[in-house]
Amino acid sequence: MSYYKGILSHNFPNQKWCTMISKNNFNIDYKKLGGQFCSKYYSIHTNNYFNASYFFDNACKITYNGYECYGYNMLLNKYKDLNITCFEYDLTEADCQPLKNELLINVIGKIRANQNNDIIYNFSETFIINCYYKISNYVFRIL
Repeated sequence: MSYYKGILSHNFPNQKWCTMISKNNFNIDYKKLGGQFCSKYYSIHTNNYFNASYFFDNACKITYNGYECYGYNMLLNKYKDLNITCFEYDLTEADCQPLKNELLINVIGKIRANQNNDIIYNFSETFIINCYYKISNYVFRIL
């Protein structure tokens, strides 16, 4: 995760930020907010992806390599079907844009599933997160 090294803390701001974004207050550092989210999300998802359920809204719309579902539990079932036990990430870049009451984050990088697997894939991952740092929409694609 070299993109975030030394730049961001692992703590989210205590302040709810959606009202600032909805008023088109572009003085808010939405790139920093997106970076903080990514730093925390990828740290948890790498160490134990079961714990990443905290980040997902219960009604989250998910598209994982073309497979569509709602909610993180259905995604966990997909991981289980694919025999995925863990992930390793090398993030290349992250772009953020403010939306009304939400934040759009797109991440590209490299991913490896399962530690004994020598295959490393390029990936793109897109999140829409609300002002409570919950993912409302999620798209993942191997490139």
